[in-house]
Amino acid sequence: RGMGNVSLKWKAVRYTFGKLWEWDFTPLVVSRVLSEERGRNLVSSYVQRRLPAITSLEEQINLSEYLYLNSILPASGENSLNRILLPGAFARNPLMDRIPKLTVSNPITIVYGEKDWMDKTGGLEVKRICVEQKKVESLKNKTENGKSCELIPDINVHIIKDAGHLLMLENWEEFNSSVIIAGMGVDSISPNMPHPTVLK
Repeated sequence: RGMGNVSLKWKAVRYTFGKLWEWDFTPLVVSRVLSEERGRNLVSSYVQRRLPAITSLEEQINLSEYLYLNSILPASGENSLNRILLPGAFARNPLMDRIPKLTVSNPITIVYGEKDWMDKTGGLEVKRICVEQKKVESLKNKTENGKSCELIPDINVHIIKDAGHLLMLENWEEFNSSVIIAGMGVDSISPNMPHPTVLK
C-alpha cells in the first residue's frame, strides 16, 4: 500500500512541477510573492548555504542584497529557462549534440566547478566526439574532399577547484585564470597565478 502511494504521489509531484515549469513558474516567483522580510531572509539563507566559500560578512550581505533586488524585478531572462531546459534542468537540445557540428577554428573551453551539480562527463564526451570526428575527416581528406579537420573544434575541459556551480563566485581567481587561458592561451598568465585543472 505504502509503495503504491509513494509512486502515485511522485507522479503527481512530477506532473505538477512539469506544468508549473511550462507556465514559466521559476524559483524566483517565490521571492515576488513573499513579504520583503521573508524574501530577504530566504535569499540570505540561500547565499549562506550555497556559497560557504564567501566568508566575508560584508560580501555575503552585498550579494544577498543584489540577488534579492534582482529576484523581485519583473521576470525577463528567467522565462527562457523552460525553452532551453526540460523540468529537472535537462537540456532540450544538448550541447553534446551541437558543439561537434560547429565549424570554428578557435578552441572551445567548457568550465565546471569541482563540486558542480553538472556532469563533467558531458564536456569530456564532447571532447571525445570531436577527436573522433577529426580522425574520420583526416582519413576522408586523404581519399576525398571531407570537412576540414581545422574546422572541427578542439575542446578543453577545465575544473575549478573548491567550487560548485557558481564557480565565478566560489573561486573567482581560478575562474579568471581559466577565462584568460581560454581566450589567450596558458602562456598568457603568470605561473604563480592559480591554474584550473585541465581534464584530458
